Amino acid sequence: MHRCVDAIAVFPPRDSVGELSVVYAYAVIPKGALTLASAEVRFQIDSETADPLAVEMYQVKDTNKLVEEFMLFANITVAKKILEFYPSLALLRCHPVPPSTRFEKLIKVTKKFGVELNAESGKALADSLDAAEVAGKPYFNKVLRIMITRCMSQAKYFCSGEKLPDEYHHYGLAANIYTHFTSPIRRYADVVVHRMLAAATGIEALPPAYAEKSTINDICANINKRNYAAQISGRESVAMFSRIFFKGREHIVESAIIMDCKAKGIVVLVLKYGVESFIRLVPTDSQKERGEEVSVAGATDWTFDDEEFEFHSNSADMSLTLFQQVEVRISVEEREAYREELVLELVSVQPNSTSANSNPPKRPAPKKERATDKKRARNSKKAE
Repeated sequence: MHRCVDAIAVFPPRDSVGELSVVYAYAVIPKGALTLASAEVRFQIDSETADPLAVEMYQVKDTNKLVEEFMLFANITVAKKILEFYPSLALLRCHPVPPSTRFEKLIKVTKKFGVELNAESGKALADSLDAAEVAGKPYFNKVLRIMITRCMSQAKYFCSGEKLPDEYHHYGLAANIYTHFTSPIRRYADVVVHRMLAAATGIEALPPAYAEKSTINDICANINKRNYAAQISGRESVAMFSRIFFKGREHIVESAIIMDCKAKGIVVLVLKYGVESFIRLVPTDSQKERGEEVSVAGATDWTFDDEEFEFHSNSADMSLTLFQQVEVRISVEEREAYREELVLELVSVQPNSTSANSNPPKRPAPKKERATDKKRARNSKKAE
């Protein structure tokens, strides 16, 4: 039985959302479902000009979590119903287990902070995330959950007749079966599932086209393609409105967190605005040919340690690593072909410590940089 139903059976009826929070507190007892996070941004838009007036990271409240929990229950219940009546035609949604190699960097880095990240199973990962707290770093858990989200595989729609029952599993939700039913006004998959449920409950006949497995396969393939395109469009929309908001604003310096260290530079996230950007520390090949240097935080000799996932500078006696807090300047610059780009510039670096009581770590001797610039997987919001 779903955890929401368990909670309702234990607690008496509640008259307000505040009282329902008691039900929610019981409902979210760890069952293996992952509570992840994303750098989702919310804009306040001018009603006349449609220009952004303010930008901030979206805050999830307990009421959001409560509603989500019951929506998940509805989706699971409907998935079971349509599969019972249409075992080879039901439109379902699965979330494959992510390859363990995707967690290796985070497992190694978090150990420096005394955090044991266990990715052997969804339940183990959920438990270790709940325990991942570092004294003096209140942002650590949220940033870690954002980074874990990007390690996930892409959830996909599929036709039940095309997979074995063992492959129906949804890793992120720890559910043996799942579909999308609750949002037909914004997702076509939910419309199809509504029609299947209506037929399964005798409200109306199943559309003739849905009687063919090939049709459901084609629908799933198209929805998966469109869903991915919508994610790309959403990110580009956020980038566009961010450029509009920051354009013309000067001297914006904010705290940021290092999200990733690559062979050529670092990726930082400004938590206040949800702004994320790559900061290059190593010159491009063309810059090297011209004898140009890249100066970041007063240093031009940054070298990458691909074993510890850190950058070191001899001249500035500084190190940069994941979860480190830095200060960045946010601006909008015009690049070639009149293309505007949101630019983050590293201003200062705060010493990174692995605990609240430890001294800043000594900088190890830099190692020879390797030209390994792996592509960062953008897998936000894949776990639903």
